[in-house]
Amino acid sequence: AERIHGILAQVPFVQNYAQLDCRTWMIHALAALRATGSDFSTILDATNGVQADSELKVFGDITKDRGLKRRPSCVSDMPHIDTRVG
Repeated sequence: AERIHGILAQVPFVQNYAQLDCRTWMIHALAALRATGSDFSTILDATNGVQADSELKVFGDITKDRGLKRRPSCVSDMPHIDTRVG
Protein backbone atom coordinates (compact mmCIF):
# COMPACT_ATOMS: atom_id res chain seq x y z
CA ALA A 1 0.00 0.00 0.00
CA GLU A 2 2.84 2.40 0.78
CA ARG A 3 4.44 1.72 -2.58
CA ILE A 4 1.17 2.44 -4.39
CA HIS A 5 0.60 5.57 -2.32
CA GLY A 6 4.08 6.80 -3.18
CA ILE A 7 3.45 6.37 -6.90
CA LEU A 8 -0.03 7.90 -6.86
CA ALA A 9 1.06 10.82 -4.69
CA GLN A 10 3.30 11.90 -7.58
CA VAL A 11 0.36 12.17 -10.01
CA PRO A 12 -0.78 15.80 -9.97
CA PHE A 13 -4.42 16.71 -9.57
CA VAL A 14 -5.37 20.28 -10.37
CA GLN A 15 -8.80 21.43 -9.26
CA ASN A 16 -10.88 23.95 -11.23
CA TYR A 17 -9.02 23.31 -14.48
CA ALA A 18 -11.31 22.01 -17.23
CA GLN A 19 -8.68 19.85 -18.97
CA LEU A 20 -7.79 17.97 -15.79
CA ASP A 21 -10.66 16.09 -14.20
CA CYS A 22 -10.90 12.88 -12.19
CA ARG A 23 -10.91 10.74 -15.36
CA THR A 24 -7.76 12.43 -16.60
CA TRP A 25 -6.15 11.84 -13.20
CA MET A 26 -7.19 8.16 -13.33
CA ILE A 27 -5.59 7.75 -16.77
CA HIS A 28 -2.34 9.34 -15.53
CA ALA A 29 -2.43 7.33 -12.29
CA LEU A 30 -2.88 4.01 -14.10
CA ALA A 31 -0.11 4.95 -16.54
CA ALA A 32 2.21 5.81 -13.64
CA LEU A 33 1.53 2.45 -12.00
CA ARG A 34 2.03 0.58 -15.30
CA ALA A 35 5.29 2.42 -15.92
CA THR A 36 6.80 0.98 -12.74
CA GLY A 37 6.53 -2.48 -14.31
CA SER A 38 6.69 -5.70 -12.29
CA ASP A 39 3.41 -6.32 -10.47
CA PHE A 40 1.79 -3.31 -12.13
CA SER A 41 2.76 -4.05 -15.73
CA THR A 42 -0.60 -5.68 -16.48
CA ILE A 43 -2.77 -2.75 -15.32
CA LEU A 44 -5.39 -1.56 -17.78
CA ASP A 45 -4.04 0.83 -20.40
CA ALA A 46 -6.63 3.57 -20.16
CA THR A 47 -4.96 6.08 -22.47
CA ASN A 48 -8.19 6.07 -24.45
CA GLY A 49 -10.35 7.45 -21.66
CA VAL A 50 -13.56 7.24 -23.67
CA GLN A 51 -13.04 3.53 -24.34
CA ALA A 52 -12.12 2.83 -20.72
CA ASP A 53 -15.17 4.76 -19.51
CA SER A 54 -17.38 2.86 -21.92
CA GLU A 55 -16.05 -0.56 -20.87
CA LEU A 56 -16.33 0.25 -17.17
CA LYS A 57 -19.87 1.63 -17.60
CA VAL A 58 -21.01 -1.54 -19.39
CA PHE A 59 -19.49 -3.65 -16.63
CA GLY A 60 -21.10 -1.46 -13.98
CA ASP A 61 -24.50 -1.88 -15.61
CA ILE A 62 -24.08 -5.67 -15.73
CA THR A 63 -22.99 -5.73 -12.09
CA LYS A 64 -25.93 -3.59 -11.01
CA ASP A 65 -28.40 -5.78 -12.89
CA ARG A 66 -26.99 -8.97 -11.36
CA GLY A 67 -26.93 -7.44 -7.90
CA LEU A 68 -30.57 -6.41 -8.16
CA LYS A 69 -31.60 -9.91 -9.22
CA ARG A 70 -29.69 -11.80 -6.54
CA ARG A 71 -27.94 -10.29 -3.58
CA PRO A 72 -24.41 -11.69 -3.29
CA SER A 73 -23.59 -13.49 -0.06
CA CYS A 74 -19.83 -12.95 -0.29
CA VAL A 75 -17.25 -11.08 -2.34
CA SER A 76 -16.55 -14.05 -4.62
CA ASP A 77 -20.20 -13.92 -5.73
CA MET A 78 -19.69 -10.43 -7.15
CA PRO A 79 -19.18 -10.07 -10.91
CA HIS A 80 -15.65 -9.17 -11.92
CA ILE A 81 -13.62 -8.53 -15.05
CA ASP A 82 -9.94 -8.96 -15.72
CA THR A 83 -8.69 -5.56 -16.90
CA ARG A 84 -5.08 -6.66 -17.08
CA VAL A 85 -3.26 -6.56 -20.39
CA GLY A 86 -0.60 -8.78 -21.82
